[in-house]
Amino acid sequence: MAKPVLEGANIKLSTKVTSVETTSAGTVKVFAGNGQFEFDEVVITTPLGWLQRNKRVFNPPLPERFSQAIDSIGHGSL
Repeated sequence: MAKPVLEGANIKLSTKVTSVETTSAGTVKVFAGNGQFEFDEVVITTPLGWLQRNKRVFNPPLPERFSQAIDSIGHGSL
């Protein structure tokens, strides 16, 4: 199931992202310490605590309902 996706994907692991910008053309620009990348679609994984403290990296800002949902999730209890 993942084979077609992985064959066409440009995967960046362990990349420190400083900003994520959605363009007017509908693409996503990802600014990182090692350069700038542009994609049609992006999947980003982050620790929840980092995301709660760094929602400002997204431009335009995340929709308010997403921001509220992120803030309402507890973490660090395990």
